[in-house]
Amino acid sequence: MSQQIPTPEELAEKFRKLEEKAESLKQQLYSQKDSAELEAKLQKVADKTSLLAYNEEMLLAQFEHNLNAFEEYFPDVYQVIKDYQPSRYFVELVDGFPNIYDEEKEQYIYKYPAYLMSLLQLEKYQQEPQSTHSAFEMNKRNSGNFIHSEYLNKIIQTLSERVETERTAKKGLPETIGSLVLFGAGCGYQIELLINQHQIYNLYLIEPELDLFFASLYSTNWRYILESLDKKECNLHLSIGIQDGDFFDDLLYQTYQNGRYDVVKTFGYVHYHSPLIDKLLGIYKSRFYEMIQGW
Repeated sequence: MSQQIPTPEELAEKFRKLEEKAESLKQQLYSQKDSAELEAKLQKVADKTSLLAYNEEMLLAQFEHNLNAFEEYFPDVYQVIKDYQPSRYFVELVDGFPNIYDEEKEQYIYKYPAYLMSLLQLEKYQQEPQSTHSAFEMNKRNSGNFIHSEYLNKIIQTLSERVETERTAKKGLPETIGSLVLFGAGCGYQIELLINQHQIYNLYLIEPELDLFFASLYSTNWRYILESLDKKECNLHLSIGIQDGDFFDDLLYQTYQNGRYDVVKTFGYVHYHSPLIDKLLGIYKSRFYEMIQGW
């Protein structure tokens, strides 16, 4: 067997076939009310995709490929992951596809091929994205007759009209994104899909489980991600490992470094839910105002 990872052309063909299968399911997924019928349809597709399978040698080669990329782009991350040994989550091949096994719960985190599920999840998110944003109020009284209040009120009125026009004219995730905070790495396919389809200027990946970030090194092409973001002049910040409030302080510092203009409207993408992720989400929502204070 070949010791090399698939060529870009071979990977593109694999993904093209998966996308064709995903497209045939997409409309049924969004409109389907009978969960049992939906499960059967997804299982049928998952069974057929076994023809596009990976093997262990390909996963190991992908890992080495990614390890070299992090040594080049994020040497501090490389020092942590080069000898890391996971303790709870482990990459396994299931019907020829990378999946992540949770030893504590004794189950896989993806019920179907991770790429297929990530593709469908992203498409649904693109239709109904979630974001945090600032809201400004006019100082209508202006009892001090301040000149700046008069003109700020006009700016706020113009902004409100523009926001309302954009809200009614176009919904969904825009092609150009100032800031996006992604909670959860998983197998990492959603990251590749995001940067392929959008220009993101500031991307923040929050993954409290180092095991899961480590798992993504076997499945997704991090060299492609890092090189693509570098060419697009995107700021990438990785917040990895068990975290508490410190993760937000780090995030806040990065916004100061990268510029706070892009964080006024920040999109949030949650790849998976867990007690740790939900706790960080709560901290993020309660402290978001700190990113835009002064505006």
